[in-house]
Amino acid sequence: MSLFNPISRQYSRLMEVFEGLPAMPVTQAAKLMRVPASGVAHSIDIMKKRGLFGPRKPFVHQGIKMLVLDEAYLPFAYVCQEGDALLRDTRQAMALLQREDSPTASRNRANSARSRAFGSFMQDILSVSYEPWNSGLKNRAKVLLRDLIDPSNIIQDQVNQTHDALGVLTSLENYLESLFSALFAHPNQVSRDMLPVLQSTHRDLNAYLSSMPAAKSGSRTWSAQADSSLRLIREDDLPRIAALIDEVHAGVERRKQPQKKEEPVLTELSQEIYRLETLASQLSTARITPSLRIITEKLSKIRSLIAQSPEKARLSCVRSLRDCYLPMTDELLSKYMQSLPLSSPSSQAAVKATEDVFAGVLPQALQQILEQLETDNANDMRSQADALVKKMQLDGLLPYNFVPKSDP
Repeated sequence: MSLFNPISRQYSRLMEVFEGLPAMPVTQAAKLMRVPASGVAHSIDIMKKRGLFGPRKPFVHQGIKMLVLDEAYLPFAYVCQEGDALLRDTRQAMALLQREDSPTASRNRANSARSRAFGSFMQDILSVSYEPWNSGLKNRAKVLLRDLIDPSNIIQDQVNQTHDALGVLTSLENYLESLFSALFAHPNQVSRDMLPVLQSTHRDLNAYLSSMPAAKSGSRTWSAQADSSLRLIREDDLPRIAALIDEVHAGVERRKQPQKKEEPVLTELSQEIYRLETLASQLSTARITPSLRIITEKLSKIRSLIAQSPEKARLSCVRSLRDCYLPMTDELLSKYMQSLPLSSPSSQAAVKATEDVFAGVLPQALQQILEQLETDNANDMRSQADALVKKMQLDGLLPYNFVPKSDP
C-alpha cells in the first residue's frame, strides 16, 4: 500500500460518493480510490477488516463489475448496470443517426438512394413473374428511371425516417436520465419491475441497431424490422419507463407521509424475495433458477400470512426464518455466485451441492414453516368461532346445547 495513498484516504474519497450512491461501477470506484480496478476488492477487504464500514458489508460483484455497499442494494446495482448500458447504447444509436444528417452524409445520399432504387427494382424482377415488357414491368422500369435521374423522393423518405428515429431516441435518453436522477436521489425506491423493463427496452434498441445497416441498403424486410423495433420503443417501452419514473416519485411521497410501522420480518422478506427474483432473472439458464422461483413463491406466501396476522412474527418458526434461514441463504448464494465461473472439480462439486440444497432441503424447510403458519391460522379461526358461539349463547341467541355442524 502506497504511503501517499493510505487506506484511510481511499475510504474518505470513496465515501464522498458511496454514502449517497450505494452501488457504482468498479472503474468509478477505482478512480475515486486512486487504485487500479483490479485492486478495488483488495482495498475494500482491508477497510472491512478495520471496521470502517461498521455493520455494512460492501463487496465487488465480478459478474456486473459493480461495487455494492451492502447485499440489500444488489437490486439497485443490477438496475444501475443495465440502465448505464442502455443509456450508452441509446447515445451510440443517436450518434449514428446524427451522422446521417452531416454534410458528408448528404453528399453520399444520392448515390446510396440510386443503389437502393436499383436493388429494389431487381428484387421485384426476381420475386414477381413479369411477362416480357408487359405494362407492369414498363411502369416499374419508368419508376426506376425516374429514381435514377432524380432520387430526391427516396432521399426525403430516408431523412424523414432518420428524424423520426432521432426524436424517439432523444425521448428515450431524456426518460432514462429522469429515471436515474430520481433513483440516485432515492436508491431505496428500486422496484421489481425496473430491471425487466430496462432489459426489454435494451432488446428492442439492439434489434433496431442491428437492422439499421440492412435497412439503409434498401432491404424491405430489414426496413420493416427497423420500423417495427422503433415502434416498440415509442409505443411500449417509453410509456413503461415513464410509469417507472412516476412510481419512484409516488414512493417518495408515500415515505414522507406517516405510516403504520411494519413488522421488520415483512421488510426482510420483501427484500429477500426481490433479491431472489433478480438473481433468477440473471441466472436464467442456471440449474438453480427453478429452485429460486419455488423458494420465492413460498416466501411470498409466508409473507402474506404474516401480513394478515402480524402476531405470527413472534412464532419460533418465523424467528428461525429470520435468524437462520434467510442469512444462511444469502451467504450460500454469495458463495455460489463466486464459485459458478470456476472450473476446478472441488468448485463444481460445491456448486452441485449448493444446487441440491436449494432444490430440496430449503424448499422443504420453508414448506414446514408455511404449514405451521396455516395450521396456526386454522386454530385461530376455530377459537374465534367457538368464542362467537359462547357469546351468542350468553346473549340468549342460541341454546346452551347448540352444537355447530361440521363438514362431513
